Amino acid sequence: MVQIDFIFQPRKVPRRRERHAPPGSGGANGIAITSVQLSTPATQVKIHFASNVTWNGTDVPSAFKADTIDGPLDGCINVLGSGPNWIEVEFNGDVAVGANWQVAAPMAGITPAVAWPQSGVVTA
Repeated sequence: MVQIDFIFQPRKVPRRRERHAPPGSGGANGIAITSVQLSTPATQVKIHFASNVTWNGTDVPSAFKADTIDGPLDGCINVLGSGPNWIEVEFNGDVAVGANWQVAAPMAGITPAVAWPQSGVVTA
């Protein structure tokens, strides 16, 4: 029986590294959220932006999440109204003053784009 020795050669083509965006660079060039205020009833909050925005009238920006009595960081389920630099959204459960909120992805239906990631707390 003949034994053949295998000689392993290094790769001749260098491996390509996948390029990943740096953490937190998702939508860093968009509009900032300046405040999130509790509305009445407590299932609603008003999101204020650093400049004027428009809502397309159909899409729900469910990437906006807040802590509710249903659990941590629930996505909003409805847009109730909008103004020049704000939108009012609704959740399934009540939101309290001091609850955490965050945007970790693009907010659908809002133009110009809203910067992400962003986070903060709900105020009165």
